[in-house]
Amino acid sequence: MVKKFLVSHYPPLTITYAITKAIEELGWNIVEQSPNKIQITTPPSFLSWGETIEISIKGQSKGTHISIISEPNIQLFDWGKSEDNINLLLNVLSSVFNE
Repeated sequence: MVKKFLVSHYPPLTITYAITKAIEELGWNIVEQSPNKIQITTPPSFLSWGETIEISIKGQSKGTHISIISEPNIQLFDWGKSEDNINLLLNVLSSVFNE
């Protein structure tokens, strides 16, 4: 399991919209979505049976707090795939904001 925490100056709704757009670009599946939480599954690959990624979005007085947790669906070891998925999501998210 890999966890990353971020703080953004964008409001929560903007973050949620951008994350949803990034997920669509990546071809991942949204399993559950609410204003403060998005749960995603990634497809299986050569290194894993897929991962579940949970994103929590909370507006705070000093910015929007974003928590991203990725863990493998079935196997105990993901050979770095969870961290790769989070980094890929963050890269695509950055390009969404730069559009």
